[in-house]
Amino acid sequence: MELLSTGIPAFDFLIGGGFERNAQILLLTETGSMGEILPLQIMDFRLKQGDSGLVLDLDLPTARIREWLRHFNFKIEELEKGKKFFLVDGFTNLYGKLQSEEEFVIDEPRDLIHLNTYLYNVIQSMKEYKSSYFNVCFMSNIMLSKGQDIDKIINLIYKSKMLLSECGTSIFVFNKDILDEKSISTLKHIFDYVIEFKVSETNERYKRFLRVSKSPTLDYIDDLIPYELEKKGIALSTEIMEEFNRLKQHLKMPEKGVVELLGTRIIINEANHETQIIKSIIEKYGYEKAGKMIYSQGKEISKSLVEALMRHFKPSSLSEAVPTYARFNTLRGYGKFIGELDEKNNTLRVKHLNSTFCDRYTNLKKPTGFWISGVITGLYEIVTGKKCITEEVKCIAKGDEYCEYITKPINT
Repeated sequence: MELLSTGIPAFDFLIGGGFERNAQILLLTETGSMGEILPLQIMDFRLKQGDSGLVLDLDLPTARIREWLRHFNFKIEELEKGKKFFLVDGFTNLYGKLQSEEEFVIDEPRDLIHLNTYLYNVIQSMKEYKSSYFNVCFMSNIMLSKGQDIDKIINLIYKSKMLLSECGTSIFVFNKDILDEKSISTLKHIFDYVIEFKVSETNERYKRFLRVSKSPTLDYIDDLIPYELEKKGIALSTEIMEEFNRLKQHLKMPEKGVVELLGTRIIINEANHETQIIKSIIEKYGYEKAGKMIYSQGKEISKSLVEALMRHFKPSSLSEAVPTYARFNTLRGYGKFIGELDEKNNTLRVKHLNSTFCDRYTNLKKPTGFWISGVITGLYEIVTGKKCITEEVKCIAKGDEYCEYITKPINT
């Protein structure tokens, strides 16, 4: 599998080493995030690596795009003359027939049929040059199309995505402030990667965050990563990524025979030790009863470490607590955890790779992550103060590629 670097080492790290070639990426911005700079920043790097480029613009004055690209020392005119770069203006005529200085202009960008035909012809022309393209499509204003038939709009986006996948890698940019929840959910489903921007206000100061919420591979980091706008573009803070190394400092041996993690004494055991205990409980009490017992113990025993985590790191919400606690459990050898929180429904989804428990029970063909289910429940209840239930919907023990848990609050 060939991975394309974005030219931003911290971002490559987040997405698992780079984008897969010909991948189609959804980028969701928020007002004030300035997230539209990121794809142009990546495009500048990809063109310097020898790719060709297309910018399809329905959202911004093309003069602003050219200004940003020149800021990256992007030699626009030189590349355009060599047919290595194309800028399609679909913005100028959104609000009436106006004069555009661009060579490629969409006359009726609000007309889906016209837009579909234009895009098809442009993409067919790109294929003639037999080059590998990096494409950026600013598409938010497609929602202003005549009639605003969401199904037809989504269908056009899907067709454009499929056609562009034959030419190279593409980033489709949408401002999620103008999309409804259903449209956002549908778009997330049809793209390979999903990158989201978030702007929050704390103590009358705005903070900007980036999150990789979907990837075709499991080797990616799903955290809210703070970033700043600098002269060279978007600069991601590596503080959160370096936090894992700082966590190791909390693993101490204050005296011989004593190991502490966050001030809590722990014992380092061979993985087979715990799995053998679970196996013995299942054999003695049966699958159903053993599952309930182990779940309950995981929930109760996890509380001491969760409480220590709360004291040391003071997470203000579940979305902050989950990534930190996941790294702790990774440090303890339990495997890799990827957490995804649906804040609207207060639902937590956790993917668990390289489980120390479930990969020993593949002969059972049943979920066996009772302990981890209990641990996740304990975390949820302590951080939120709400009762919940955790279900293991995928499990290595029953043949799945990884284990997956869904935690939901209990309505009382």
